[in-house]
Amino acid sequence: MAKPGRGQNAMDYIAENKAFYDQFYESINPKQIAEKVRHRDAFLSGAMSPSWEGLYWGGFRRYLKGAIVLEIGAGNGLNSLIMAALGAEFVVAVDITDHTKRIVTQAAKRLMLSKKLAVWIGDFAEMNIEPASFDFVVGKSILRHLPSKVEEDYLYKAGVLLKPTGEMRFSEPTPAKLVSEIDNLYPPRDASPAHYRVLCSHYFEQVQLIPIRRMQQIKAQVIIARDSLVTPGIF
Repeated sequence: MAKPGRGQNAMDYIAENKAFYDQFYESINPKQIAEKVRHRDAFLSGAMSPSWEGLYWGGFRRYLKGAIVLEIGAGNGLNSLIMAALGAEFVVAVDITDHTKRIVTQAAKRLMLSKKLAVWIGDFAEMNIEPASFDFVVGKSILRHLPSKVEEDYLYKAGVLLKPTGEMRFSEPTPAKLVSEIDNLYPPRDASPAHYRVLCSHYFEQVQLIPIRRMQQIKAQVIIARDSLVTPGIF
């Protein structure tokens, strides 16, 4: 499977999203994030948003034991920190804002998890990462931010990075029309189950979509893909 071509708007997308999240996460206190991680069991069993519920659907937390995980769009780092605390061997948190590194680094130090986490800042598709080195590549409400060509780049890269037995797992809101739309943050795109099934099938042999419903009109879909069709070493 050949690497897809990147669209002309990719750099504009990265710049606009980085500017937004540089401001959005500036005020996040790592101490508060660390406290949420300490109370992770209550958080994960409580009234989570559909995207959180979706990511942990099917007993995902059990599969984290001893796993090497990469999270795309780690944001405030809460999920990456929780995965490390749940027993992942190592977690790489990827985002475009430097605040992710600040928050995760300081919170991990408080939680004594520093040796289990790394933070990489930049455009995921352009990162130089060892192929076939992760058990899971995950994301929570990240694909909805991506223009179609950037999305293809990210899914292709996920296929490159997964071990032969690895799994890609994304939890995304549905339907396609978002309740809160911000100019240049959520590009016009198809976020339907059919779209994800067709697109993911270009890069993975097995593709599964699971609808998650918490209450009326608040939904998420879990995209699980296995058996990468991408040849390791191309990227």
